[in-house]
Amino acid sequence: MHAGVLTEDQAVAGHSLVPDYVCRQIGRNREQLGRERLDLVLLHNPERACPGNRPALHQAIRDAFGVLEEEVAAGRVSGYGIATWAAWKRTRSWWRICLPWPPKPPTDSTTWS
Repeated sequence: MHAGVLTEDQAVAGHSLVPDYVCRQIGRNREQLGRERLDLVLLHNPERACPGNRPALHQAIRDAFGVLEEEVAAGRVSGYGIATWAAWKRTRSWWRICLPWPPKPPTDSTTWS
């Protein structure tokens, strides 16, 4: 099922932010739901991707967000974010791992409030 996308260790861990896997799962979710575009994609508990390795975690989230930005630009995802309790338990500035962020505002007629 994950051949060529995840290593055996990643598959056994049951959690991954590998860009190819994130992209594959977005496509799989769209197919399962019968939708051209997903309203929202959340990286669920991303800290599980690289336990104990904060620099690797930061990079993994940036890489996953890069994929999500591409999916938004292609019209396959409307929005994305992170769902985690660990962020609030560990530090108040956990969101800064995504810097430089936020993404650029849309260039169409949509405005940010």
